[in-house]
Amino acid sequence: MPDQLLRCIPSSSNGATVLTLEGLLHGRTWRPLATIQPDVRVSARDTLNLDIFAPRLTWQTHTRTPSLLSLKGGNGGLRLSTIVSVHSHDMLRIETRLTVRRPVRLELARDLLHLADIPITRVWSPLQTPLPEMIVGDFAFHTPLAAIETPNACLAIIPNLRLLTAHRRVPTALSCDLPSRQFAYGCVPYHLLRDTYCVHYDTDSVELHGVLVYAYFLYFQNDCKPGTGLRRAVHRVWQLYAVTRALQAAPQRRPFEEPVSYTH
Repeated sequence: MPDQLLRCIPSSSNGATVLTLEGLLHGRTWRPLATIQPDVRVSARDTLNLDIFAPRLTWQTHTRTPSLLSLKGGNGGLRLSTIVSVHSHDMLRIETRLTVRRPVRLELARDLLHLADIPITRVWSPLQTPLPEMIVGDFAFHTPLAAIETPNACLAIIPNLRLLTAHRRVPTALSCDLPSRQFAYGCVPYHLLRDTYCVHYDTDSVELHGVLVYAYFLYFQNDCKPGTGLRRAVHRVWQLYAVTRALQAAPQRRPFEEPVSYTH
């Protein structure tokens, strides 16, 4: 059986729990790749969307069993629960459930990954984000991943499309901010700009009451030849979703002459 290549180590500081994501290198040593923590921004429906009115939501406790890691936290009428489990030797599955007991305005609810000091040779996402307010919305999840390459390894975030299909109460999005070395995935209200870019401002919010769920996979491979890490990650996405997508394929409904004339 192949060695497990990824693991999450919880640590607590000032009452908050943070996950350290570690990858197994060729020398059978574990190296920190990123830290993971929740980023949830809500406000009451009758208050301004300002930090002073927003409850801070963190993981506060964690428990571990042989098969999974459970993290929980809460603040007022908000409850946060995250499960980290092993999907395969090169992938972890992370599912977060936000329970809202009274109606609030939700700006976003996501998991934030802050990359460690590792050399990055390439970053790829399925949509360009040249401005800070631009994100990769699920509008662009025909290729659902964001990946970084190092000289001999690859780390990727892959949204869980099966859960997204069943639980899309709020749009989901990836965020890739290389200057700050931050990646994120979760529920983020956004709108299209010029039919090409996905944009989220802090004024974009939705009313939420009940349960919100989002999930994703973390993929890591440590034996990539230079420049091949993204190809390995895309192949993994194909293994996850190709069969299901093929079964959902529909026949051509419009004649090709219509898009050709429109394009011209």
